[in-house]
Amino acid sequence: MKIFTFFTLFFCCFYLSAQNISIHGTVIDAATATPVSNALVFIHQSTHGQITDSAGTFLLKNVNETDFEMVVYAKNYEPIIYRFTKNQINKKIKFALIKQQTVKQLKTDSLLATNITKWQQIFLEELLGISTNATDCYIANLSALIFTIDTATHYINITATEPLQVFNESLGYCITCYLHECTLTEKQELNSIEYYTWYKPSTTRNEEIITKWRTRRHDAYDASIMQFMRAFYKGIISNNGYSIKKIMRYYEDESPELFNNARKMNGASAVQKEVITTANNEYKYRNFIEVVGKEELPINKISLVDTINNGRIFIGKNQYDILYKSKISRLFYYNNGTNEMLSQNITSRLKLTDNLLVFSSGRFFDDTKISIQGFWHLLRLADILPFDYVE
Repeated sequence: MKIFTFFTLFFCCFYLSAQNISIHGTVIDAATATPVSNALVFIHQSTHGQITDSAGTFLLKNVNETDFEMVVYAKNYEPIIYRFTKNQINKKIKFALIKQQTVKQLKTDSLLATNITKWQQIFLEELLGISTNATDCYIANLSALIFTIDTATHYINITATEPLQVFNESLGYCITCYLHECTLTEKQELNSIEYYTWYKPSTTRNEEIITKWRTRRHDAYDASIMQFMRAFYKGIISNNGYSIKKIMRYYEDESPELFNNARKMNGASAVQKEVITTANNEYKYRNFIEVVGKEELPINKISLVDTINNGRIFIGKNQYDILYKSKISRLFYYNNGTNEMLSQNITSRLKLTDNLLVFSSGRFFDDTKISIQGFWHLLRLADILPFDYVE
């Protein structure tokens, strides 16, 4: 997720207990210093959130993390996305919201409005996914979505007039989703999407439904990137059924012998192309093949313990192939959205451009960008759990 700069005069008190902290603060108008009531304050991808009262105050209790993103949203104000770290504990800060200078377009372009159902469906598939969990998800305020065309790029921009209210009846959550950015290409493919979520667990006295939620949450956690990152933090990836191997990239013009050997073993279809710019500002294609190494990498070869930030560093500038060796068996979407029963090993890939800091909750920050491919790349909001989920 992106971190945004902002003007802030935030007052906030943090009380540290043996395991948890409480966050108490105030949200004000930056120009008038008056309290902003009914502002939404939450920790991204967690169950911790609250609406400010008439005095603009909020209290988030029993927070068991010290590194996360906080979101402050109020109608007609610029939202704040704030990176909270352990250095902010016990500091007094005040969230000061700035009034929006320009009014966002509140109406879908007429060209798109004639087929609004189609565009809504495309968006739903990109946000929620098309898994079996997604079939039990719906957005209550779908009419809040606005679709506009960028005349320069011809991309379709998707915004929302208010946070989306997502009901995940499969996993048992009501999710408030602040949609910061979403664009589709001319080919109706996803170009970018950025959102922030607050999870509220659903409640019921029906034991059958409670059992369903518990079972499906366990299934969603199994083989997830959250499960892997928590195991990585503890340094016990192999004990949790994961293996990590390095991915080597051989260029034809750089390592012709290795490239040709890899092509013989993997076939011509394994050859990929990379576009580079020459010194004369001309485009040139380079052929390469990626090969997964045979050796499983031990945790001490790919990580460092960060005692200052209480995390573990995933050593970057590498590509990793991550195999979940414990077979999972559940209905899931695969390839062109077809639902199949998976009873096989699950493979994902991580490409790190720099070191990645991972915390005990499984939360990590991709300030330097991380590329995720394979199984994890398929996951959407309908299949994602909050970081304070407990097995």
